[in-house]
Formats: sequence, structure tokens, C-alpha cells
Amino acid sequence: MDVAGVLSLIRTSGTPAVSLTENLNAGTNLTANASYIFDVVVTSADAINLRYSIGGTILSCIVEEVGA
Repeated sequence: MDVAGVLSLIRTSGTPAVSLTENLNAGTNLTANASYIFDVVVTSADAINLRYSIGGTILSCIVEEVGA
């Protein structure tokens, strides 16, 4: 991101669907124009969304799935 802010992961799963917000980087602002790597373990039943606390430009966002 080109601005400092908090990156959150919103995990939705279950029936009925329940959403849980998880703040990455311990809820501390990411530094603008810096690179970060986060490992998040999910199941095939999880729907994942990313949310940033402030508007800005995404410089790069790569999501990789690692097979079991």
C-alpha cells in the first residue's frame, strides 16, 4: 500500500455463515511502500477477504495457495 494502515483478514465460514476479523501485523499499521509477508492457514470451507483501514493504492498483492 502507498499509505500506512492496518490490514485485516475477514474469514467467513460455517452454516449459518459467521465472519471473523483478524488483524494482521498484530493490528499495527503497515508502513507505506514497504513489503510484508503473512502466512494464514485456512480450510476449504473458509471464504477470505482482505480489508485495509484507509483508502490508498495497492502496489502489489500476491496470494498463493500451498497444497497440503
